[in-house]
Amino acid sequence: ENGGPGMKYTIDIPEEQVERLERKRIIGMNIDNRRREMKLSQQKLAIKVGTSQFMIAKWCQGRYMPGIIYLYKL
Repeated sequence: ENGGPGMKYTIDIPEEQVERLERKRIIGMNIDNRRREMKLSQQKLAIKVGTSQFMIAKWCQGRYMPGIIYLYKL
């Protein structure tokens, strides 16, 4: 009734939004994997592509999507 402990809630998310979130997550994982392969810190990668370490972290987490210019630089 009041949503006590153990209650589960579901939220209907449009399929298009789910796909967009999944793309961001996959791109972020690819950026992070490649960065690690190249043995670069987030800070060093940020300097190479001309952004901040904060943005690199958000891209790697799949929270933000890099713009096309940054994708090209990456």
